[in-house]
Amino acid sequence: MIKTISAWHYFEIKTASPKRNIRDALGQVMEYAYYPGKERAKQLIIVGDRQPEADALHYLAYLRLRFEISVTYRYFDWETSMLSNDLL
Repeated sequence: MIKTISAWHYFEIKTASPKRNIRDALGQVMEYAYYPGKERAKQLIIVGDRQPEADALHYLAYLRLRFEISVTYRYFDWETSMLSNDLL
């Protein structure tokens, strides 16, 4: 018997500064993934409309380490119409 394991990835799209996007989206993706006390997502992805600065990525890395959550950042490149890979 083959058992299929599905992994959910939850995305939250924001259009403010990358730092603000992290602030605004983090609670939302955590609620989607963990409320009411059950893990439903393997990956939490915050999507912005521009590449984040180094400080925003350091902040996100700290949150990942400190709280042991699998959250990453991606951005949509308007010139290429492409979504970046995970930036962490």
